[in-house]
Amino acid sequence: MTQCHFDTAWFCGAYNDSRIYIKVNGRRSELWKEVIIALELSAGAAVALGFSRFAYALLLPPMREDLGWSYVEAGALNTANGAGYIVGALVTAWIARKWGTARVFLAGFSVSVLILLLTATATRFSTLFVLRIVGGASTALTFILGAGLAAAICPMQSPRRRGTLVGLYVAGASIGILLAGAAIPIILQGGVQRWPEGWVALGLIGAAALPAAWGAARNVPEPVGRSIAVLDISEFRQLAPTFVGYSLFGAGYVGYMTFIIALLQKQGSSNGQVTLFWFVLGLARISQTIISDVMIGGQSKMVARVDAAKRERA
Repeated sequence: MTQCHFDTAWFCGAYNDSRIYIKVNGRRSELWKEVIIALELSAGAAVALGFSRFAYALLLPPMREDLGWSYVEAGALNTANGAGYIVGALVTAWIARKWGTARVFLAGFSVSVLILLLTATATRFSTLFVLRIVGGASTALTFILGAGLAAAICPMQSPRRRGTLVGLYVAGASIGILLAGAAIPIILQGGVQRWPEGWVALGLIGAAALPAAWGAARNVPEPVGRSIAVLDISEFRQLAPTFVGYSLFGAGYVGYMTFIIALLQKQGSSNGQVTLFWFVLGLARISQTIISDVMIGGQSKMVARVDAAKRERA
């Protein structure tokens, strides 16, 4: 090979290598951008579940002692929150179809933050009951549509990546649990009468995260499949056992999460032990969420391949 041919071959090889390098780095840059968007959206999950629902377990004991509630009244507030969530979940698809996923997600996020702050100003049980209902409905809009936006970040052809991004989004609820576990015990060191400051702290953290979620939601394309799905009788019957089972699971875990801190304190656990328990719970939920969603993404990919193979044979 002459020197000229050698130089030409070296140049072509270097050029091709540079193209591969740029392509790989471009994909990495795109992946990191998607991860950042999912994490920014996860602030919605943190507010909707980590703050609005689960953090109530940390604030229930001081609220109950300061306001003179029975355990029935304390549990009724989370029942109100759950009822509001069901209503919100039932109308989410219709509202998103009418006003757009990102817009409704951000509206729900904003209302949820406002409810956290208003909760700090209320002492009457009836007022708190109404706030918990409204907060449940707004958090349903936030959490459900946030998951839809997270799934729409990357193309449909990447189910495993979509599963990972949705997992990162849902893990925001666990991050909210950890943040609440870090802030509320410090606030309550000043006495049970400081429970309103706990709600204020949660509301301010949520408000601080709102701009990031706002920017992320505006950078995600509108999810496909905006029509409202209506089940016929046969489809509903097929889903009925799953619905019943999930309802029983929800009843158990919501009851557990509502009263577990009160139970630990009644059994004589120290503040440090309660905080450690709460942090372990949050960390376990993060790992479980990410692993399960990655697995679901992999299963979706396998199903897509099987469907494609069936279409080719047909």
